[in-house]
Amino acid sequence: GLADYVVRNRRGPVGGLPNRIPELFALEPSEVQNQLIDVGEGVMLDLAATLDDPRERNITLGRLLRALWGAPRALIDILKPLSPELVNHLVPYVHDVISAPLDHEGLPTGDARLRWLVKHLKAEAGNKVLIFVETDIAVRALKDSLSAIFGEHIAVFHKGLSPRDQDRQVAWFRDEDGPQIMLSTEAGG
Repeated sequence: GLADYVVRNRRGPVGGLPNRIPELFALEPSEVQNQLIDVGEGVMLDLAATLDDPRERNITLGRLLRALWGAPRALIDILKPLSPELVNHLVPYVHDVISAPLDHEGLPTGDARLRWLVKHLKAEAGNKVLIFVETDIAVRALKDSLSAIFGEHIAVFHKGLSPRDQDRQVAWFRDEDGPQIMLSTEAGG
């Protein structure tokens, strides 16, 4: 059976873990982020309307909108196979968001979610932080964004890595002198 290949632990039997306390943070998009969202949503709805299969349309639209709102740097990679014209149309808006300067505190000014994350990562200096994101494309995009601020010392874990490379990244993150940050898809759970 699967028990020989899959390890699944639940919080209860493991014990000793802190309680989960979900918190919602209302973030106001930056001006350039609002422009990207305004233009992107309209164009994506037009693109989705060209897809005949309702299931494919909903899946595609969901992926695009999540990237638009949450990982603008990943948006271009997701769009490339769907519509080169849309990529060309959105690249300037994405560029404005991801290349916006840092403020006097060293926080990004173009992407509200990235700004929030960087602020909290800086507050956790000295502590290891594991960040889960939805896709391997988003892992790579977030790593690119964070590397510009924290340097290349960031571990990653996703299904696109070989098992050997996954093990290496986990060992590197666990090392006392390893990176503070590890970015992972749910595959790292």
